[in-house]
Amino acid sequence: MFHLESGDTMSGPTKKDQKRIWNCFSLAVGAEPRDDHIIRGASGLDHLVQSISVDDKHGRVVIVASEPNPRTAALMQVDIQATMPDLNVLVARPVVFDLGVIARQIAATLGGAEFSLEQFKQLAARVDSSKTGKRKKKLDRDIEALLGPTMRVFSNVALPGLTQLVDVIQQAAYLDWQQIFSNSTERPENPTFSFAKLTEIDNLAIDRKHGVCPIPLYEFTEQDWELFSQGTRIEEAEQRLKALGVYEYFFPAPDELALGIVERGIRDDKAVREIIERAPHIGHPLGSNTLVPEITALPDLLTQLAEAGYVAEGEHRVETTTKGEKVRQTIKFRPKEGVFQRIINRITIKASVNASARDLLPPH
Repeated sequence: MFHLESGDTMSGPTKKDQKRIWNCFSLAVGAEPRDDHIIRGASGLDHLVQSISVDDKHGRVVIVASEPNPRTAALMQVDIQATMPDLNVLVARPVVFDLGVIARQIAATLGGAEFSLEQFKQLAARVDSSKTGKRKKKLDRDIEALLGPTMRVFSNVALPGLTQLVDVIQQAAYLDWQQIFSNSTERPENPTFSFAKLTEIDNLAIDRKHGVCPIPLYEFTEQDWELFSQGTRIEEAEQRLKALGVYEYFFPAPDELALGIVERGIRDDKAVREIIERAPHIGHPLGSNTLVPEITALPDLLTQLAEAGYVAEGEHRVETTTKGEKVRQTIKFRPKEGVFQRIINRITIKASVNASARDLLPPH
């Protein structure tokens, strides 16, 4: 029933294919690829990664992890960073499966996130009867839309299959299993099943929380894979990463950064400017504005945002407006949001360490 479209293959990617894909990714975010795929951390552990690249201009190392677990990827970043005190280590993590996305697509198709056993039987009957003709073609298109992007990931990059399976199982834990088993017992003749909790999954949230850049490979189209596999159209690859909300993790837009900082409760305009100025020093050189015209002086940035209606002077100095909050809603669930938390984390940790150090000093 399900088939891959012409040009797809399940034979698996060659090392040469993968190298071109990750080399293209690295060049698109401003880093020069290296041939190594193992890097040792301060712990003495060797970390197997998809790619390592170096951005000499901005003093940073960009690593594409092989880890399916965002927390492990974050710990790997800390472990490697400890061996490179003069550089900034940035970690991106490829994400293959997102059951939340699939569940939301299924719910939209079914008109809800709950179905009964009888409804499932009826659906199965319709599938069984769709052997030929237009109904079969439509069914194939529907399944292709759900599973095709993930299937194409494995035909283009080699990620550890078993660990990816574990990741799917962890996501499946969001299902309301108690409700499923309870309904099966109470209504054995026609139990109902709900996957509503699965539709609420934000599978990239943990990456962003720990300052890791998730790469949603399940959003890559056939054209994307062709683009990155060719490895020569770097500017086009850069534009595609911008559309996916990945590029700005490596080169954050100052105006988006300011808006996100204000939303996080940092209301003083001087503090906002200081945080933005700090970003390049921890591996995130500033990119181009996306909300307001380009300006050269950071002190003018909040003024520009205020004039455009994104922020306003409130009781507690600067605060986001309704327009600003709407923009943030379109940004905060994208990979680039990880840069906000990474910057805030680094500043918070530094402040905590300095405070602890002062506590250790003897009284005058």
